[in-house]
Amino acid sequence: MFPQVANTAPSNAVHKIDVRLAKWILMCNDRLNDEEVEITHEYVATLLGVRRSSVTDALRILEGKHLIYFTRGLVIIQNRASLEAFAAEAYDLPGTTGRGCR
Repeated sequence: MFPQVANTAPSNAVHKIDVRLAKWILMCNDRLNDEEVEITHEYVATLLGVRRSSVTDALRILEGKHLIYFTRGLVIIQNRASLEAFAAEAYDLPGTTGRGCR
């Protein structure tokens, strides 16, 4: 848990919102073990510290790359491996084997 917390602040400072959102979706998938994440744009905006419209824009980017599908209150991971590649070093944590916070 500590490596995840220690990596989040620098990640938030250097990564764009779409990359941070991809990381967050992957971390939810790690914990829920489900490709479907029930969440609102407003809640994600609060978690990421951004405007709601920025979350919508980031979701559209991820959906345009066929990584996720989103609709009101629901995000569905379509291609986890490509989503991990998109999140890149934002998702990789020091001292792990490249699988985020698993």
